[in-house]
Amino acid sequence: MFASNRILRLPVRFALLAGLAFATSAFGATPFVVEVVDTTGSVGTHTSVAVDAQGNPHIAYMENANGDIKHAAKSGGAWVIQVIHAGTGLEGYPFSGLSLKLDGSGNPRVAYTHRFNSASVNYAAKSAGTWTIEVVDANGFTPSLALDSQGNPHIAYYSAGPGTLKYAHKSGGVWTLETVDARYIVGFTPSIAIDAAGNPHISYVGGYLTGSLEYAVKSAGSWSIETVDNTVCTQLSSLVLDANDNARIAYLDCTNADLRYASRAGGAWTIETADAVNGTWASLALDEQGNPHIGYALARYAVKSGGTWTREIVDGMPSVGEYTSLALDGQGNPRMSYYDPINKDLRYADAAVRVVSPAAGATWPVGALRDIEWKGLGPVSISLSTDGGASYQTLLAGVVSSPVRIRVPHAPTRFARVRVERSTQLSTAFSESLFTIQTSVALLALLAAPAPNGARGAVITWQSDPGPEDLAGYRLERASSASEWRTLVALTRETSATDPDGGPGSRYRLFAVNGLGEELWLGETSLRPAVPLAAWPLPYRGGNLSISFATVGGLGGGAGRTEVAIFDVSGRLVRTIARGEYAAGYQSAVWDGRDGRGGKVSAGVYFLRTHGAYGEGRSIKLAVLR
Repeated sequence: MFASNRILRLPVRFALLAGLAFATSAFGATPFVVEVVDTTGSVGTHTSVAVDAQGNPHIAYMENANGDIKHAAKSGGAWVIQVIHAGTGLEGYPFSGLSLKLDGSGNPRVAYTHRFNSASVNYAAKSAGTWTIEVVDANGFTPSLALDSQGNPHIAYYSAGPGTLKYAHKSGGVWTLETVDARYIVGFTPSIAIDAAGNPHISYVGGYLTGSLEYAVKSAGSWSIETVDNTVCTQLSSLVLDANDNARIAYLDCTNADLRYASRAGGAWTIETADAVNGTWASLALDEQGNPHIGYALARYAVKSGGTWTREIVDGMPSVGEYTSLALDGQGNPRMSYYDPINKDLRYADAAVRVVSPAAGATWPVGALRDIEWKGLGPVSISLSTDGGASYQTLLAGVVSSPVRIRVPHAPTRFARVRVERSTQLSTAFSESLFTIQTSVALLALLAAPAPNGARGAVITWQSDPGPEDLAGYRLERASSASEWRTLVALTRETSATDPDGGPGSRYRLFAVNGLGEELWLGETSLRPAVPLAAWPLPYRGGNLSISFATVGGLGGGAGRTEVAIFDVSGRLVRTIARGEYAAGYQSAVWDGRDGRGGKVSAGVYFLRTHGAYGEGRSIKLAVLR
């Protein structure tokens, strides 16, 4: 069975318009940035969040209106939302549950309850862009998922028929199901973790709504069960194993409405109150130092460090924060997904720094002004690598506002990468992929033409890539026939200039000036009169005579035959200057003042004539002085 192919792509600006906000915690607290992920109807219950190796968040959740199971993943600043399974029908079942994990390649795996006539536990796996769905147990719900070191799924769940805790795992393509605790009505809302040896550990409710907190672990093929806390009732728990495979559990004390935390060491449990407020939907994660981080009701966040609990409100919106789920990225920055019951939206809080631009494949011209943009609270330092990330050079430090505009340094490379780093709380982010810093400026067009409407002079126009928006400007030079170059325009960001003294024989060369003041030669051109036939300099005194002549082309827009020749006053051919097939347009040629036998022509009057394949032609008089 395959999932629906309905996909919705949401750009970054959608999240901003939909409700980007900052956490309301005090200065120095966790730097959460909050955004709305999905607003499609009543959407965002039963959330479960995970973070991949690149720091990208993944969220599995439910759309209540249609009962769809959905998956949202953020990459390159945009959320991509996909329906995993349409019409599961979980509305009204607050503890039906979803559980998301990522395999070693970052592929999402989801265990969830599918309710159609009766509840079943389903498992969805995405590989190569396709979701595959299978039924694990046709009679069960509130599943919790864990993956072992080989990526095999393990699911703990409540079997409604007998009212027992069950466990399923898949190996070699086959699911194996077994009963963990056969006592009546036990096993509601379990949480599962797998230790280094591949053994499952499960926390769960000992009795529906009024039960104790129980803990089961399988070792050497048999299950052992112990009671963690029987002084209170509990409904929900979240189990994680530390580096030594000791169990840590966050859970709701529904007798006192507290958030509790239990840790096991040496076979004994230590229980403490993490927060004396509503601890519903507790979601636990441990950082590299083994410190517990808990997300829970009303978008609250608690962390224990140095023996002290610190508590914060993540989202300042009132009454938000149901179905919370918490994960930590590789640097220990918390990410939280949760439901907004007022606006019925899925929300997400991120405490890490994320680079938005430069985008993958961007090209930055040397000396241009470019924006570096990131999400997250600062201050941050910004560095640039020109060797693909092997080394970095700091560009700016102590920056608190995004985006920031920089002048692109003279560091041409195809392996550029930007790093944005916050020292407190540590978070390091990189541009999505490599981009290019380019020194060269390409000349796209350079043309000199007579001034329009019979005015004196010439108009020079040009285009380049990058254009004037990324340059300090252009410098234009002019040369007389003696080839003495002089600056005509010192610096302009326009792409045209007028030379009032320009005429046949005038030559121009163009330079680009980048933002660092460096000049790059772009090209050279000469004035071509836009008339059917022209020659210069006149009168002719020797050297090269420049000739411009128009051609009409041939039939169907192809080339047409044209000939250019010089005749004396008696009509005798002196020399053929050009003969060939030409497309329609203006062509150029040069005469060195010699006849067809190579001798210099004498002073006098001559005629320059063109002749085309269809009889068209032009003629002008040449005065030759010696």
